[in-house]
Amino acid sequence: RLDGLVAAKGRRYLLRPVALEFFFAARREAFLALENPSERRVCWRMVKLETRAPLVAHPPGGTKALAAPARQLEALGLTERWCEGEISSF
Repeated sequence: RLDGLVAAKGRRYLLRPVALEFFFAARREAFLALENPSERRVCWRMVKLETRAPLVAHPPGGTKALAAPARQLEALGLTERWCEGEISSF
């Protein structure tokens, strides 16, 4: 049952985009891993028809808008700040 569904998000399982995660008002979550991406799309459409909860398939701007973790870390400039003594690793 989808009573109390607050949000649903597309997820990966075993590095494949085949899962959905559901968040309910009662602070419960459900993780559903399907066989293949087409099954996930069908399930997604069914949930979308049955509820008015926000469904998030991808981050805003699509997956290409996400930077690689190494680039994000480099952009913070932590190594340079550590070398200059601004931050400590202790």
